[in-house]
Amino acid sequence: LQSQRWEDLLRLYREQHALIQEEIPEFWERCIARLEQVSATCEEPPERAEVLIQVGAIWEDELGRRDLAKAFYQKAFKVWPYKTEALARARSIYAEGDEWPLVLRLFAVELQVTQEVERKVEIHVEMAQVHALHLEDSAKAVEHLETALALEPANPQVLDLLEEHRLDRPTWDSELAALERELEA
Repeated sequence: LQSQRWEDLLRLYREQHALIQEEIPEFWERCIARLEQVSATCEEPPERAEVLIQVGAIWEDELGRRDLAKAFYQKAFKVWPYKTEALARARSIYAEGDEWPLVLRLFAVELQVTQEVERKVEIHVEMAQVHALHLEDSAKAVEHLETALALEPANPQVLDLLEEHRLDRPTWDSELAALERELEA
């Protein structure tokens, strides 16, 4: 099987699966075995990474084996770190499991390999949201928003979020102080 034909192979398996309309794990396991053979023969790292991501996606989406999917996403990233889809898919699995420190670590890794300023801003905004919504760390959220703003000073989304976080913090602090005074009285 030539590496250029892996997309056709995957398309055929998906078409056959649609016709079968049954969940047969062996069916997808055969597909995975073939794709792993293909990945071993891929000479170009970006293509090999893409095949490994597809294997991970089958483990995740078709067979529900997120543990194996994460392993293939990690392999794909090691082969070609600029294929950030592997990080995004792994991040999604960790987010579903409420493993927020790992989600943040994968965002940080993506920051290291990303060159586009716009994507770096998006990553910092997403990191800010994780800190604010899931870790209740408003200070870290503000740090990431300030970093995003330094990268793109006129970004209206970042400006709005930063203002919102800065307004929320003193409001909560003042309300908490007022409640404490009430309780002491």
